[in-house]
Amino acid sequence: MGKLKIHSAEVANEISKWTRVISQNDLEKSAIYKEKIQNLLKNTDEDREVLLYYQLVNGRHEMLLGNIEKANHIMKSVGTLDEKADDIINFYFYFYKGQYAAYVKKYDEAISFYKIAEQRLKRVNEDLEVGTFHHKVASIYYELKQNFISINHIKKAIDTFKAHEEYTAQAIDSLILHASNCIDLIQFEEAEEKYQEALEKSKRINNEVLIGKCYHNLAVLFYAKHDYEKSAQYAKKGMGIQMHRDNSHYYIQSLYVLANALVHLGDQKAKEYIKEGIHYSYDIQNNEYIVKFEILDLMCENSGAADVFSEKLDYIEKNRLYVELEDLSEQISKYFKERNDYQNAIRFLEKKFDAQILQKKVEVIL
Repeated sequence: MGKLKIHSAEVANEISKWTRVISQNDLEKSAIYKEKIQNLLKNTDEDREVLLYYQLVNGRHEMLLGNIEKANHIMKSVGTLDEKADDIINFYFYFYKGQYAAYVKKYDEAISFYKIAEQRLKRVNEDLEVGTFHHKVASIYYELKQNFISINHIKKAIDTFKAHEEYTAQAIDSLILHASNCIDLIQFEEAEEKYQEALEKSKRINNEVLIGKCYHNLAVLFYAKHDYEKSAQYAKKGMGIQMHRDNSHYYIQSLYVLANALVHLGDQKAKEYIKEGIHYSYDIQNNEYIVKFEILDLMCENSGAADVFSEKLDYIEKNRLYVELEDLSEQISKYFKERNDYQNAIRFLEKKFDAQILQKKVEVIL
């Protein structure tokens, strides 16, 4: 006797539960739901909307795990949206497309997708998704250094999450993002207060992912304050947490902050972390961080000619990573200034200003 067919509505309901688990950043439960849904799909009559729903959520699952290549493959295989698709599928199609675009740092595309998703947000009756939407939009504007717009969305996210005790982790995550905006606004004291509050709350609920994020962001804060010793200490604390190490997206960032801090301290261990960063970046095929670590390596070895630095920056500019282009150009300018090479110091300072202009053009388009 053959197996009973499972109705596609039942599968869609399980996928909906899966989205909630992903929004809660629960890696273990997300993997369990994925396996469960894959088994259900084997005994379900083909339903294009349900399969599309599964593909989108599966892509988001791989982003959560930090699997860039898998996420890339899945999201590129997602087809076009049927005009007759219901509002929820419509919302997730554009929302997750936006998340993927943000994940690969195509911020203008991400904003475009999010704007379409926002038109369908009122049809979403799940507060968790509404809060998550505002958090994701806030993240984009934070990356673009449009901090006041980011804070506006993050406050909406926090208000939504705070209304539900079960969304404590999401509220903490949004608090971390609010603090990060404070760094950009040179509100260092407020940023530290928010990070420490988030760290205390993360420890209270024993959430290792959030604890790792707090340590990483405190490392970024103290780096911005030029307290490189504390920056290195917090980066190491973050990297010492297993959940943080297991997520390539988080780990590579902490490794980069640590290497930078140690370079400023004149610590010889900086070279070890830079080499690790280069190898790790190649392993996870993260071209942005390959370039960043190679630039840091040139500085550390004191072997960087101006044209070599320019070649490295070409990749950053071609991929429209203008915020990174601004930061790296300033860093290289300081490198040449410290060596009394004022001609090249000015050259890369001008590159920084060019990056700011390019970034402003993106802001106007958005």
